[in-house]
Amino acid sequence: MGVLLQHSIGEWNNQIEALLILMLIDYFTGLSAAYIMPNVYLDSRKGIKGIIKKFVIWGLIALAHWFDIILGQDTVRSVAVLFFIGNEGLSILENASNCG
Repeated sequence: MGVLLQHSIGEWNNQIEALLILMLIDYFTGLSAAYIMPNVYLDSRKGIKGIIKKFVIWGLIALAHWFDIILGQDTVRSVAVLFFIGNEGLSILENASNCG
């Protein structure tokens, strides 16, 4: 499984680890915000949509890795990962704001 993952998204590094951790924090802060906010309720469809979004992000990271292989460089994946790290960070801040 690890070999397949490394082949798909490239070398495991601090950027990939940070993205994974931020994705988990984002998901759980989203659940917390939905639980805490009185006018919002937990919705399994939204939860599944969020999980699918995370898988799409990993698919785009894999695509960026393949562009790196084709171009013979290591920048496309790094830029994509850093973009999604920023995106997840922003989502965590929004969820934290919704928690009160």
